[in-house]
Amino acid sequence: MQPLFQNRTKLTEDLYIDAIKQYYSVGHRLSRVLAVAYSIILLWCAVMLIGDMNLIVGIPFVLFAIGILLWQFKGYIVTSKRSFKQFAKLHRSHYQIDMDYRFYEDRLEQETEKTELTVMYKDISAAYRFIDEMVLVYKNSVIVMDNNAFVKGDIEAVVELLKQKNVKVK
Repeated sequence: MQPLFQNRTKLTEDLYIDAIKQYYSVGHRLSRVLAVAYSIILLWCAVMLIGDMNLIVGIPFVLFAIGILLWQFKGYIVTSKRSFKQFAKLHRSHYQIDMDYRFYEDRLEQETEKTELTVMYKDISAAYRFIDEMVLVYKNSVIVMDNNAFVKGDIEAVVELLKQKNVKVK
């Protein structure tokens, strides 16, 4: 059976990190707001404790609040880089991985030189379309593809297919 659409992405660390940054800023907006609110409360508690000259308790509150803020705004990049490097190491490359995505009527297949993955559309919780990339989220994992690397079909047709399969496209 021939695929409906096909994409051949050369996945680089820059493409991957850029897509994850955009996905995280859009897809995790609520958790970021809650983390900032929680950090502000912690900082307020720290100011009150330090104002009462209780430095031993106040300083850990400050450090914890700063840690939460740093993780929310930059920490995910560290884990994303580590994730890409592990995947690249599997493929014995540090620069790019050739990814082949095939869209069928009921599933998406991802193939590389060393790995194969099949994801049913019903398992995809959301798709995020950005200017240059698309991020598909399924079971706490992501698939990143280049919107300009389609060899059969285009990104508009894929978005329509995903919408027909009840995937939330944002």
